[in-house]
Amino acid sequence: MNSLQITTITLANNDDLGNGSTERKIGYTGSFPDGTHTEGFILLSEEDFLKTNFSDLKNTIGNKLIENLGGQINGK
Repeated sequence: MNSLQITTITLANNDDLGNGSTERKIGYTGSFPDGTHTEGFILLSEEDFLKTNFSDLKNTIGNKLIENLGGQINGK
C-alpha cells in the first residue's frame, strides 16, 4: 500500500451497531502501487481505541484492512 490516511474518527452508536455497544468508527482511504484506490471504515472497541496511540492506529487499520480482504499478517 502506497498511502493510508485516516479520514474520520467518530463514535458508532446503537443506530450503527444495533447491539447496544459503543465503538469508534474510523474512516480511511488508501492507494496501491497499481493505481487502485480503496476507502471504508473499521470499527474498534472504545477500550482498544483508548489503549492505542495515534501512530499505532494506522497500523491497526492497515492490519484490519488486510484481514478483511482475506490476507494474513506476519507474526499472527
